[in-house]
Amino acid sequence: TTHARRSSPTLMSHAATSPWPAWAEAQLGDLAERRLLRSLRSLTPLPSDNGLSAALVGTTTYQQMLDNTPSTGEVEAATGGMRLTIFAANDYLGLSAHPAVREAAAAAALAHGSGPRGSALVCGYTHAHRELETALAALEQ
Repeated sequence: TTHARRSSPTLMSHAATSPWPAWAEAQLGDLAERRLLRSLRSLTPLPSDNGLSAALVGTTTYQQMLDNTPSTGEVEAATGGMRLTIFAANDYLGLSAHPAVREAAAAAALAHGSGPRGSALVCGYTHAHRELETALAALEQ
């Protein structure tokens, strides 16, 4: 005989009485009150003219950043906005927008695939990664 799977009454009543929603709401309220609640901001990466990571943001987005007001979630076209230098990025040297780096990355993806997206400790370390690491280390010598 087949048995239909049903949700356990214990699990359903636990979900209804879970303290998680109230706790999460309180934490978000506390962060907002202390002006620590962060928003994702829409930007357009720019090629670097000085070796630093740069982006263009729309005027509304820029004002929201200055005022530390939450993002509305709207995507604003960054034309005519403000050019920003971004020091908090992993790409602080602006190399990701360099044409030679982009071409090399595209060629490497075609040759080797993009590989697993995760930590090398979890997903492994490829020969291509080792070659890049060795070539970069040679620049320091």
